[in-house]
Amino acid sequence: MVEAPAEWIDAQVWGTGGEIGYSINGSHAELIAVPTASLQRKPRTLSLDQAETAGVTYLAAWLGLVEYAQIGAGETLLVVGATGGVGSAVAQLGKWKGARVIGADRRPLAQATPAARAFDDFFVEDRPLEIGVRELTKGRGADVVFDTVGGPMFEPALKSLAKRGRLLEISSVADRRVSFDLIDFYHNESRLFGVDTRARDAVASSALLDALTPFFEQGTFGPPAVDRVFPLTDGVKAYEEVGRGQIRGRFVLSP
Repeated sequence: MVEAPAEWIDAQVWGTGGEIGYSINGSHAELIAVPTASLQRKPRTLSLDQAETAGVTYLAAWLGLVEYAQIGAGETLLVVGATGGVGSAVAQLGKWKGARVIGADRRPLAQATPAARAFDDFFVEDRPLEIGVRELTKGRGADVVFDTVGGPMFEPALKSLAKRGRLLEISSVADRRVSFDLIDFYHNESRLFGVDTRARDAVASSALLDALTPFFEQGTFGPPAVDRVFPLTDGVKAYEEVGRGQIRGRFVLSP
């Protein structure tokens, strides 16, 4: 912080907010003005680069698992797109809540990452998602499915639900419109939640980040993996590489 109340000058902070980059400009500048009420000191155990990637991913995971689905101990959680930033956060939150955590992804799970220990089972999507999940749950399915992919994975995720299961959607790759069997949906008494991190502004997000800080400092949640760090001057290049599929993990723009 360079211009703030005295207790915040030179402090290392972290944050996120639904309005930043949408209705407030400056998220890709060296400096940005934010409300004092949104300030939170970053966890001591995270570097600035790691803290930069953690805010929105853990906000999404918390909103979906804790507030909407209200996942409980002993339930089974399926994470679709498990190796991504949100998927890793979801897995760790699910494990903390006492759930059995199953991960599924097109890519293998890197065992060296802190999030890897949160998965009780993991499979590469070399067979239909619902078949893999049913095999691992003795035909029952998952109580909660957190789908970070959407689009083509929406219907397979829906078919992976146990009776009265809850499906959480946060994104949609490729297709925005999806279709599914409505009769199967209501016979299974399935529930569908949309998770939108933009619904929480920087001040509201700050309170959640404050609650999450002890989990990082006590080692309950491992530090997020940062795949690439770009100088701010190479911001356009970084997004171009994302668009070409050359960057699949989390990257940071560093001023």
